[in-house]
Amino acid sequence: MKNPNEIPDSPSGAEKEFSEMPIVGELDGSLRNETREALKRTDRINQAAKTIAEKHPERREQTTTLRERARKLGRQIAKTAEYTALLTSLVLAADITDHKLTRYTVDEKTDDHGGLIFHHQDRETTDILNYLTGEGDLPKKDKLTFEVMWIQRVARNTGLAVPHGLENMSGVQLSNAWDTLSHEIYRKYGLRDNYRDGELDRVVPSRYEHSENLYQTLWAIEEVAGNPEIRFEDFSKADPLSVMLRTNIDRASYDPVTNTMYIPYPELGYGARESDRDELVENFVSEASHGKQWEEKPLSHDLQGIRDGVFVLTNALRNRKPLNETYKDTLYDKPGTVEYEAHHEIEPKLVKELDDYKKEEEENRIRKGRYPSGPEGGASPDYP
Repeated sequence: MKNPNEIPDSPSGAEKEFSEMPIVGELDGSLRNETREALKRTDRINQAAKTIAEKHPERREQTTTLRERARKLGRQIAKTAEYTALLTSLVLAADITDHKLTRYTVDEKTDDHGGLIFHHQDRETTDILNYLTGEGDLPKKDKLTFEVMWIQRVARNTGLAVPHGLENMSGVQLSNAWDTLSHEIYRKYGLRDNYRDGELDRVVPSRYEHSENLYQTLWAIEEVAGNPEIRFEDFSKADPLSVMLRTNIDRASYDPVTNTMYIPYPELGYGARESDRDELVENFVSEASHGKQWEEKPLSHDLQGIRDGVFVLTNALRNRKPLNETYKDTLYDKPGTVEYEAHHEIEPKLVKELDDYKKEEEENRIRKGRYPSGPEGGASPDYP
């Protein structure tokens, strides 16, 4: 298994892209052209000032100042171009290094029945994918976080104080905190049926029904996406800046710098419902499209992402709209942007793989005569 701190010797996708597309040369050429045009403009200003001075001697002092400003501007433009070219080179070099450091490996092994078993370099990613496919339980760390989120929600919805220090509690301590809260709810509202001691495990979506087809499909998509790390995230705790910048607070997101995908926790209070799994899987596939972009052409998409960001910022300022609203309105349906390519060109192909899995899974259920119980794949407790 690869050492995460070791830079591999083999060329990364970024290095291949760098060698196949002389992007620095293109940028440098474009930068030189823009600089040349800017210097021509300052030269025209200088010549115009000189002509005015010859025709109107009384304005010589004024035109001399103008010519000096034009020369100073020209020097600044040339220096800025030099710094920009250097900065661009440094950014691309950092991108190449980062791309190599975040190309995680996945080990494949064959089980006793000839099936493939996958293990991501990052154990937590393996656990989450196993959970989504019914191969394993909800990871312990995420189970504790889920219990914290549930206790907080119930306390707020019933008008009671949220127990202090929940985030630092162990499983036993969280169970005790829940029992205490249940007694307080009973004393205040007389609701014992829905808030009983020891009921905390009921609201944790511990395990989905196992699906070998889904297991193979998600791991195949994970590979296409560059084997990103995967994390569950409580989006309700996002800081104000993240809230302002995110386009969907409760939806998955992808961080190309760390090659990490963030997906929301399952819906609170319903156990392991198949409908929740479907939504999580769709979010995973949606953001895997971004992983595929950065796996294949990280440098191009970094630069395009910067251009998209500038475009969103200028439009938000011009139209006086929030950044997240402008982001959704201007990028998702605009050809040539990172979001358009990901969700209009790449995602449909990944969804096709997922649809093939769903079709095969449905055929298996019909053949076996088994369907999930209830309209949503399972009964849900009557909780707020």
